[in-house]
Amino acid sequence: MYWKQRAKIKWDLLGDQCTNFFFRSVKTRKGKNTITLLKKEDGTWLRDEKEISDCFRSNYSQLFNPDKINQMDLENYEEWFTELPKLKEEDYNLLLQPFHREEIKEAVWDMKPLKAPGPDGFPPVFYHKHWDLVREDIWGAVNSFFTGGKLLKEVNKTFITLIPKVERPETINDFRPISLCNTVYKIISKCLVRRLKRVLPNLVGENQNAFVPGRQITDNCLLANEMLHLLKTRKKGRKFLAVLKVDLSKAYDRIRWDFLEKVLVNMNFPAVWVGWLMECVSTVRYAILVNGSPTPEFSPTAGLRQGDPLSPYLFILCMEALSRRMEKLQRENSLRGIAVTRNSERISHLFFADDALFSFEATPESCYGVRRTLEDFCAISGEMINYKKSHIQFSRNTPPKFIRFMRKPLGVRSQEKMGSYLGCPMDVDGRTTSTFNQIHDRVLQCISSWKYSCLNPAARSILINSVLVALAAHIMSIYLLPHKTLNRISSTILKFYWGGKGQARPIYWKSRDQLELRKEEGGLGLRNLENLNKALLFRQVWRVSRNHNSLASRVIRRKYGGDPLAIARRGATLRNASWAMRSMVNCAKTLKLGCGIKVGNGRSTLIQEDIWAGKEPIAFRNRDFENQPEKPEYVSDIIDGQSWNANKVWNWFKRDSAQRILSTYLPKEEKEDEIIWCQEENGDYSVKSGYWYLQNQRKRGRNHTETKFWKRLWKTPMSQRWRMFCWKLAHNALPTKENLSKRKITQNSSCVICGNVESASHLFLYCEVSKRIWSGSSLGLNIPESPRLEISTWFKNFFNYLTEEGSNPNPGWALLIANLWAIWTHRNNVIFREAAVNPYGVMEVAKVEMERWYYGFGSKGPEDRMQGIEEGRGPCTIHWEHGSPQHCENYLQIDGAWKNRENIGIRAACGWVFIRENHTKRTGSSKIFALSPLQAEAHSLQMGITVAKAEVDVLQVSTDSERLIQMLGNPKSAPVDCAHILSEILCVLKQFSFCRVCKVSRSQVREAHNLAVQARREPV
Repeated sequence: MYWKQRAKIKWDLLGDQCTNFFFRSVKTRKGKNTITLLKKEDGTWLRDEKEISDCFRSNYSQLFNPDKINQMDLENYEEWFTELPKLKEEDYNLLLQPFHREEIKEAVWDMKPLKAPGPDGFPPVFYHKHWDLVREDIWGAVNSFFTGGKLLKEVNKTFITLIPKVERPETINDFRPISLCNTVYKIISKCLVRRLKRVLPNLVGENQNAFVPGRQITDNCLLANEMLHLLKTRKKGRKFLAVLKVDLSKAYDRIRWDFLEKVLVNMNFPAVWVGWLMECVSTVRYAILVNGSPTPEFSPTAGLRQGDPLSPYLFILCMEALSRRMEKLQRENSLRGIAVTRNSERISHLFFADDALFSFEATPESCYGVRRTLEDFCAISGEMINYKKSHIQFSRNTPPKFIRFMRKPLGVRSQEKMGSYLGCPMDVDGRTTSTFNQIHDRVLQCISSWKYSCLNPAARSILINSVLVALAAHIMSIYLLPHKTLNRISSTILKFYWGGKGQARPIYWKSRDQLELRKEEGGLGLRNLENLNKALLFRQVWRVSRNHNSLASRVIRRKYGGDPLAIARRGATLRNASWAMRSMVNCAKTLKLGCGIKVGNGRSTLIQEDIWAGKEPIAFRNRDFENQPEKPEYVSDIIDGQSWNANKVWNWFKRDSAQRILSTYLPKEEKEDEIIWCQEENGDYSVKSGYWYLQNQRKRGRNHTETKFWKRLWKTPMSQRWRMFCWKLAHNALPTKENLSKRKITQNSSCVICGNVESASHLFLYCEVSKRIWSGSSLGLNIPESPRLEISTWFKNFFNYLTEEGSNPNPGWALLIANLWAIWTHRNNVIFREAAVNPYGVMEVAKVEMERWYYGFGSKGPEDRMQGIEEGRGPCTIHWEHGSPQHCENYLQIDGAWKNRENIGIRAACGWVFIRENHTKRTGSSKIFALSPLQAEAHSLQMGITVAKAEVDVLQVSTDSERLIQMLGNPKSAPVDCAHILSEILCVLKQFSFCRVCKVSRSQVREAHNLAVQARREPV
């Protein structure tokens, strides 16, 4: 655990393995973070460690203790606080609800196990592993804070660790101060954050997207790209536009505490909450870690800690004061924001934490107004603008003289290009690839790092999917990258995979297409960057198309006459569109076929063109029907009121299609049709499903035997080294002499042991030494000379056979792989180390490998070797309940029956048994149409509770469907065919004063089950 924590490698599953790579990682981090020289402001260099420590302490002590002489009195700026939003009554009451033990436990488990500890030295994993011992003490400490409102000084002590911002830091400004808080304090902070996040969407305006649930950084990037596109294309007209990018210097570290408190009070936070938050902020004491040694402590009077879970949320509340001020200036016409189109709303600013972008019509009044507003905000909040890093960009129709005149009030330089915003290049027009060269450079820099040179192929595959691809993921979520850029990155990644760092021209043993297949299909799951780009970008398309109330969606739809998915579905052509919008539409054209419709009123859903009943198109009974004038075109044409017109359905459509239509549930209240993603059960898009949907478009047919082998290979507990060896063996991708000779790497293809041609089959099966090893092993295999099998076929069949034998202390499959590995190791030792041929030594190596496997995987799985966070969670009864718990003797048992037969199609029914407290019993059953067993269960619950609600107000429901209860607790996870039913079920359940739905065994709902089965078997 110690070395894993010191290495700080997050992408490797078994990061605590004692390998050369992790020791090098520790050494690299230590060398990078060690400060041996420091340059002062006057240019002199410090070399003594004590002088360096004193210099850091002095600098940060001044930063966190600003001179109050220069601070403005907040009473003179009351108008800044009157515009702040107020907490709604329901949010106010939510904050005042007491904190429960379960909330505190969830806060503990919300922390990553091996996060760096604070001064107390205890990382979160300590509390995870020993929760049963420490939970009462944690509860006492946390509850003491929430009841008394005071923190112990020791709890709020904090280390400041210095993280270099640049490759070779010289000055203090080249380091970022990150706070290491005690875990007990973080538990308290996390509890406050989890409650605070639930009220933020109602407090923070839509111009801020950082840390607010439901909002994303990509929205800001998309809006910024639209505004800058307008600036570039505006070449005529008398109205000049400007976008100002402002850099706040050390934004978190300068926030005034009295300003924060006044913001909280004016937002109508409960007094107890204001006390809690200010206690967390103002009782901190800092000690700076310089080369691992803490300096003497000091107390701050301003600033928020970077590393405290509370800080980001408190900071965006402070920034809301500036946001509301900008909105007021716009309402008063002192400032006019930019409208990307004539009917679009005006945007005056975009904030993402401390990244601020201001957009306005460039007039002298606007420039002076923005400057005064920023100066006033800095005066009351303690912030400071770095004018050297801030700049402004004007529209192209702005005369040069006017540009020079307008930028002077703002005190910043003007630029023709914005550069990057939130890590995403803004000057993108789709005509050049040079803008995206930075992505390839970052990947190349990561690969070129010397510490990765010792990685084996298994580790490289993890690195590629976890790190290298992630370097480009943010930009790929905004733009479609050029093919040239994607091919360069893919080529660099493949070169790294096959050759590591050192080889200039590695041997590519398998094709790129093979590596990009799923693991269960014989690939390694390496990402295809083109499809990943589209899958990531379609997530933004999905957000804009589904979240019509978001600012980004409203701006896009008003400018282009619809969202990207709607434009792609109707095949419209865009004109004068930004590259971000063109990217989204082109991406939507590729993935639109994976979308479907969840039917509401059916007015906008085409019967034949859309996917709306199941996952396949609807088929008419007779092709001649298609030319008849009365043929239904829209789904609404076969709906009467809120139910299907069964006569039309059976007359017009084939039996399978008709059954699917009648199984599609129509809501009782009229709703609009809703677009869904058919590749996910719940209809919501995910990058993973989008990526594999694209990959499947070019996939070959599957071989069942091979699929079974690959699934077992990747699921069987073994080391990654063994897995990669088996993968190469099954694909004939080992560097045997025959394979090397085919690639013109060597002239000699003879086996060093017996002199025959060294193919993989010969080396592992038919070489004399190998035969002796197989016959002498406990497997007792005699390898016949005829017929000769390919090693890949022999290995796959034998591995499948041995893995079906079941588990035992020394399974045969492990011995099989150990022997193969030992043969390969022996062959390499003979060639490269000039060792003597030694069959006995091969068997010794196999024995050692089996011992390693047993101690690593045989006695306990890899999950046990990880610092699991599930320990301490006791078994829980699966149930859902509503209302205050009450004594209940009214019981309802429900069950559904469902079967799909080829000759008769789907048959389904539901049954229920209702027993009141006076022991009167009512039963019922009904034949239904249902697309799935779960939908039949949902129908059963709906029918049963509808009957029960008419007679009782307290109810306990029994079901054998765990999935149904999970859907009640998380309605968003419900499959599409159950979504409308579930919403109506929840409406009825919440009318009970108390209702509980419990998971029970099949035997406890036997009566309801029999009723359902009997109804299903009844003739139609």
